[in-house]
Amino acid sequence: MAPMRTLLLIADMSGYTAYMRTHRFSLAHAEVNTTRLLKTVIDAAPGFDLIELEGDAAFLSRNAETLDPDVAVTEVLHAAVAMQRAFHIERAYVAANLPRALDLAAATPIPSLADSILWFASRTPDG
Repeated sequence: MAPMRTLLLIADMSGYTAYMRTHRFSLAHAEVNTTRLLKTVIDAAPGFDLIELEGDAAFLSRNAETLDPDVAVTEVLHAAVAMQRAFHIERAYVAANLPRALDLAAATPIPSLADSILWFASRTPDG
């Protein structure tokens, strides 16, 4: 099994634990919101495959074996910017609609994604 060059993106929500703790009496509603935010982030990076969801984090990858290194960096930067933009648009929608659905939510910060998209280029086993 020969290693191949792979791009990895990790999107992690800041404030997730506090958000879920504050909404412990309405966990289903909080989970719907965080799932919605994660789905938005994943959908914003169409060239990447979802590897795993872990709580408030999405792990995505893309085969970069045939990409020029400069193109690979550009692809990652475009994906990261698109993920940030999509997240903040969806977050604004959730924030605008959440207080109507749940009085407690008005005082509860919605998770953010600020400075939480990490990327790596590495060799991984093919398979």
